[in-house]
Amino acid sequence: MTILLLVSLTYFFYNFYFFRYVSIVMDMPRVKTRYILVTFVINYAVFILCTIIELHLIINWYIFFICLFVEVSLLCRGDRQRNIMVALSGVLVGLALNLFFRNVTAIIMKVPLSAFDNNFSLPGNAKQYPIALGFLCAGLWLFTVTHQQKNMKMQVVLKDKKSLKFFLILVLTMYGYLCLNLLVYYAPGDYLVLKLWELKASAVVMIGYYLALSFSYRMSRLEQFRAENYQAKLNLEMGKREEERLYSIAYQDQLTGCGTRQHAVDVLAEALEKGERFCLCFIDLNGLKTVNDELGHSFGDQYLYTVAQILRSHFRKHSDRLFRYGGDEFILMVYQTDSLDVRERMAEVGAELSASSESLKNPYRMSVSFGLVNSTDYHDVDEMITEADRRMYEYKKKMKKE
Repeated sequence: MTILLLVSLTYFFYNFYFFRYVSIVMDMPRVKTRYILVTFVINYAVFILCTIIELHLIINWYIFFICLFVEVSLLCRGDRQRNIMVALSGVLVGLALNLFFRNVTAIIMKVPLSAFDNNFSLPGNAKQYPIALGFLCAGLWLFTVTHQQKNMKMQVVLKDKKSLKFFLILVLTMYGYLCLNLLVYYAPGDYLVLKLWELKASAVVMIGYYLALSFSYRMSRLEQFRAENYQAKLNLEMGKREEERLYSIAYQDQLTGCGTRQHAVDVLAEALEKGERFCLCFIDLNGLKTVNDELGHSFGDQYLYTVAQILRSHFRKHSDRLFRYGGDEFILMVYQTDSLDVRERMAEVGAELSASSESLKNPYRMSVSFGLVNSTDYHDVDEMITEADRRMYEYKKKMKKE
């Protein structure tokens, strides 16, 4: 009776910390103590019943696994694969340690392994001693693990389906291997080699379990790092696209595709600061207000777009810079040249605009006025633009007189 009480206490210790372990690795609130007590009563009653019926040890341990699996499923509501994994881990550790102490006790007592099978009614059966030690050590292992929550590898593995599946296959294999080793307890005779074989099997499974868990954990962490790197890459790409969008809003005119007024000021300031040589052409569209008033803003927009396209076609695409400075005003920066060269090109622009006027696409007269200044004569952006603007108006007045 005393030994039965001792076994029940050690099993309760194991059962209590098993469900504490389940709560942690399943990342859920602690299983309430009253539920743990209920599972203890059920499991221990099944254990006593299996002993009375004297079931085969393999059947006995499979029933034990089924009990834990059902209880974990009811109390944790996790998916089936995770429930199997957690229940199987608890049973595997319990079985490995039980086998270990059965063999150690058999060696010390110098009795055959059959003295530790499930035929409890036979004289000399001493399975209660190694069972008590096995559950005590399994409970101590769970107690140790549950107090190292920050290093809980199983918790990480359970969240990664790929690693979980791999680990589950390994643990099922190890559990099946241990169950096959239970057949030795029904072999006749007292052979030391069998006892040592069983000790080796227990040790190999415990070491194998630790290595499999560590490897699965590393697989999970690598998968997490890959996912985090991929997400970081997506975030960077999204950030880059957002930056480009904001840049486009701030520095690119949506109608013509030219740079904006602010962009023009920034580029001019930087060019003057670096001492770059360029000619600044301040351009104004003649008659845009009349087109807007008489034909509508859609025709006015077409006027602006046409001028921008023709200007681009007469200047260098990758070096000269074109900006929409205002409603009907453009600024053109032509690098490494003088005002004479730019004037000649603007004459060509004027000729093409005249040729494109009064057409079905552009049913109005198109022309531009412009003023030119050289960067070598200025150090201030506002002063340079003001002078170019003044010269543009002089050109406009001259054109009107003609």
